[in-house]
Amino acid sequence: MVSANNDNLILLANEFGRFIEEAKEKNPYQINLVETIGVDENAHSRILMNLLKYNKRGTYPILESFVENIINKETTIFCSSITNPRITYQEHDIDVFIRQCNDYGIIIENKVHGAVDQNKQIEKYVKYAKKECCIDDRNIIVIYLTNDGKKEVKDFSLTPHAQQMLGIGTKSNRFLEINYEEHILPWLKNEVNEKIIFDKETHLKSAILQYIDYLETWFQIREEDKQLDIKKKAFVIEKMNTKDIRELFSTYDSIFELQECVGDLLLERVEAIGRKISSKLERKGYTIKSSFFDRANFRIEIVPNGWKKAYWVFEYDNGDKAPYSGVLYEKELSQKAYNALYNYYGHSNSSFAGWKYENKYIMNDEFWFNLDENINPLVRDIENMIKDVHKEMEGIFL
Repeated sequence: MVSANNDNLILLANEFGRFIEEAKEKNPYQINLVETIGVDENAHSRILMNLLKYNKRGTYPILESFVENIINKETTIFCSSITNPRITYQEHDIDVFIRQCNDYGIIIENKVHGAVDQNKQIEKYVKYAKKECCIDDRNIIVIYLTNDGKKEVKDFSLTPHAQQMLGIGTKSNRFLEINYEEHILPWLKNEVNEKIIFDKETHLKSAILQYIDYLETWFQIREEDKQLDIKKKAFVIEKMNTKDIRELFSTYDSIFELQECVGDLLLERVEAIGRKISSKLERKGYTIKSSFFDRANFRIEIVPNGWKKAYWVFEYDNGDKAPYSGVLYEKELSQKAYNALYNYYGHSNSSFAGWKYENKYIMNDEFWFNLDENINPLVRDIENMIKDVHKEMEGIFL
């Protein structure tokens, strides 16, 4: 029986770690190209667009399945036949836009990975579909696509006018809140992968399987992970060899205390790595506005030479697959500056004049292992990122 003292807990923790590694080694070698490359909301939109565009002898089986199993289950408005749809990415900044002549328009606004709402965003998209594409607003559907349904649309994006055009509050509501966990993943797995026959489209089939695997990993519901959880529980039960609730409570409390202690040591080590990075950049002449580092979050702010209103940021927020870099502003910038930064980075929000994911980095423990061994590659990358945006903004007052 394992008693609640640190020696035995550390021994159990080490055995547990070895058990997990051995269990993982017994599984088939796993590689997922989507996860390896890293994706942001733009990549998710491109994947979805390309799947929906699949044309098989004049039919669109994936789009038809999407309409039948997702749209038609959420609203009774959409009923037009799918004969010659046009499916675009980032048309008028719409993530995915599906339309057919003047019949209907499906606007997909992808808010995966924490993408923020923009001022009058939904209203602008509906107006574009109505005025520029000549689609009756009664035939326009907006799909607000999030990770897991927890993110809610902001009123300044879905304005009262947009709500009126989309029939919100009536039986003809055409604003659909869809998410990857409850809708997209089950649809891909149970409808697209299982029911649509792909004759010779081996690459398409492979892409669908890769994307399903990526989403299951993202939501921690892969079958291999479920089986591993069962094995881990059985291992702990065997090693502890007790059903005494007092023993379980005592061990749990001790593990929590041990975790706090190890967490403090880990934080100190990560903060030391962060100080080394900041110090090295300062020795190279960069002005560090502020910085903080821990395992799941870090941020370093640097003021490039000559910048008075803005500063450059390299940051990681817990939950993202990759860190991101961008330009934050403290004082109002010129429209020229906003446009240039947005064009350079591809994203903007209420805080960042421009930002993008740095998909070169995958945020896992290896990231910190590599930094602990050698911080120079990251320092060089930071220098290059700053030099690139500084050069691109030459002649623009920031």
